[in-house]
Amino acid sequence: MPSRTQAFSLTELLAVLAVVAVVLALAAPSLADMRREMQVRATSHELATTLAQARMMAIARAIPFSLCAADGSGGCRSDGNWDEGWLLYPDPRNAGGARPGPASLHSRPPPGVRVRSHASRSGVRFLPDGRTPGSNLTLLICAGERRPRGSRIILSNTGRARFERVASHETDCPPS
Repeated sequence: MPSRTQAFSLTELLAVLAVVAVVLALAAPSLADMRREMQVRATSHELATTLAQARMMAIARAIPFSLCAADGSGGCRSDGNWDEGWLLYPDPRNAGGARPGPASLHSRPPPGVRVRSHASRSGVRFLPDGRTPGSNLTLLICAGERRPRGSRIILSNTGRARFERVASHETDCPPS
């Protein structure tokens, strides 16, 4: 006697595909929000790591190191916009916004993530003892088309950074 094989009918297959499509359509917006939040967190951690690295290099080499908002051409910005990235460089002569030397390190946030500081604080200088006197800094990291999410990195005069999560209703995420 011939055996019958079990199979799905075309109607059953289409019904399963329709259910999967509806579930994916409902999940897509939340996945996009989660992706944006992860990008903000990754940028926050990368920037905090760079701040810690600048502090450690200043202590280890016994010379000041500066971190500033990059202007895209190898120099430092003075408007508080860190979207082009940031530069880390030895700064023994307190050059401030001058073009950093060849030992600079450049990082950049992913597209859609914005990093801002106050316009008068577009950089920070770590002294050989690790302090940043007179140049405490607050950086806002956000990504915010629909529901802005963000975090702040607050750098004290002692050179230590701390994180602060920013609720979506209190984030004033500036435009790109």
